[in-house]
Amino acid sequence: MYQEEAQKLNSIPALYGKKLGTINNHSYPSLQAYFDNKSIERIENKKLSNNINQLRFGVIDVVIDTKLSVAYCISKKNVAQELKISNENIDAQELHCMLRKERQNTLVKLNTALNELQHKGKIDKVLNRYRVTF
Repeated sequence: MYQEEAQKLNSIPALYGKKLGTINNHSYPSLQAYFDNKSIERIENKKLSNNINQLRFGVIDVVIDTKLSVAYCISKKNVAQELKISNENIDAQELHCMLRKERQNTLVKLNTALNELQHKGKIDKVLNRYRVTF
């Protein structure tokens, strides 16, 4: 979103009447009622980069995705000077892994490994490669 516009988006009602770029088949629980009653128009794309392009050329007004993904994408496209990432959380969702029931011991190992990577700072080290500050 353009920098001057991003400052105004500090709530869901600020999105009323806007065309919001989303990812095909992704769920946005806190926004679904607004999509259903048409107060926010949902425009679906297969990829975040398509949403960024449509935003740049005025096809859509706003893009919603994870801050990390958006920052990385606009950095790679070299359009960080054109666009601004809002600091407002519009939607939050928990993510979970799913394993077959017979893999219960694998779940314990997976959780142990993730906790160890987190404790050693390795997850943050990887994530920091993708974080971009503006």
